Amino acid sequence: MSADAVRCFGWSGPIEIIHYGIASVKVGPRPATAVDRPYLLTIGAIEPRKGLDVIARAIARMGASAPPWVHIGPDRHDPGGAIRAAMRASGCRMLGYVPDGERMAWLAHAALLAQPSSLEGFGYPPLEAMHAGVPVVARSIDVMREVLADAAQWVETAEPEAWASAIAEVMRDERARRDLAARGRERAARFTLARMASEHLAVYHGRST
Repeated sequence: MSADAVRCFGWSGPIEIIHYGIASVKVGPRPATAVDRPYLLTIGAIEPRKGLDVIARAIARMGASAPPWVHIGPDRHDPGGAIRAAMRASGCRMLGYVPDGERMAWLAHAALLAQPSSLEGFGYPPLEAMHAGVPVVARSIDVMREVLADAAQWVETAEPEAWASAIAEVMRDERARRDLAARGRERAARFTLARMASEHLAVYHGRST
């Protein structure tokens, strides 16, 4: 995040990073319309930077071994409908926008959250997933590394083969999922609303956080 501020604004002064906090995740019952086997979930608006076309190609490469894929999020900027077409061709179940409670129910009962974005400002979905004990596979970009640290399975590229391999590995390895879930819960516990507020106050009063 600090690197982005320097790159975009040419800022050379001190920078204090204050991460957002998240409220406690309330896990509701499994959605009545949920798929009947462990599923992969993605969350976010359908637009190029979200990398959903990468997941579509990865799922297509996995063939019959691919998990069911559910996506939550509205259309935003999909030139020519190419991203939606790729998602549809790979069998993705696109729910569009859903209310927070329903979204959290789908998230909490997912086997895995994929975060393939090439650009993010922060990244609420993976943090909420970790808070709920759901393993995360994420694109290795600066902001995701800063927020998720060692609590995610990282994919270094946007190559579908790499994503197919990472998704398959985590989906079939129960031990790896438990380890990611445990590290995720520990990491997510740091991102509280109280901590965010106290760090803002420290800056306002001239104290370093």
